[in-house]
Amino acid sequence: LIKRLRRLAASREASVVAVILLLACTMLLTDARERFFTQANTQNILRQMGLLSVFAVGETLVIITGGIDLSLGSLIAFSGMLVALTVRFLSQWLEPGAAIPLAIAVTLSVAFGIGCVHATLIHRLRLPPFVVTLASLLILRSQAALMNDQLPVTIEEFPALLWLANGSLFEGTFLAVPVPLAVLLLTGSAAALALSKMRIGRYLYSVGSNEAATRLSGVNVYKVKLFAYGVSALLGGLAGVLYASYGQQGDPQA
Repeated sequence: LIKRLRRLAASREASVVAVILLLACTMLLTDARERFFTQANTQNILRQMGLLSVFAVGETLVIITGGIDLSLGSLIAFSGMLVALTVRFLSQWLEPGAAIPLAIAVTLSVAFGIGCVHATLIHRLRLPPFVVTLASLLILRSQAALMNDQLPVTIEEFPALLWLANGSLFEGTFLAVPVPLAVLLLTGSAAALALSKMRIGRYLYSVGSNEAATRLSGVNVYKVKLFAYGVSALLGGLAGVLYASYGQQGDPQA
């Protein structure tokens, strides 16, 4: 037991665990603990965690391949504006029950296409991921501002869309789960399954470890990068939809 404790103390994660325990003890001993551990505050923390972590899952896939995607922040703003403008446009001819899913599908498709463009520029033209995604960051942020003259686009009249970020599963019970957290659990579980049990997960690690050896092994490196950057942008678009829902508007400054 002593040897195991020593190995644990010497591990890289020991300092992280120590900080978490220190923060937990601090919260338990402060006068604010009664307000902090309320169900409403817990729900809010879980909701915020879900909103942030959805696109972090996609970024993880890109980082595993040895790349980076700097454009996700701007992609979130762009996707929020796109879903807001699209749902308002479609609602002129369609019922909200049809306009909302179609607007989300359009937004996610565009986001996935942006990720594929990133992968193509990086692989075919041999451009550094840092340069490609930094340029995309500036382009998408500018485009988000131009879509409505730098003004937000409200979506308050679409309660079903607002529910995606502000609603909860099993609402009204002690087990209420914020929808963004449920989305995070689904996407995180799918990513974990792909990385640990599927062939594409092995390919992602292989490309990040040694791209040349992976290519010589017969793996289509381009398709692997398309998957990584496409899924990263897709989840960035999904996060943009959720952030627009949470703020009840598409915000070019998100």
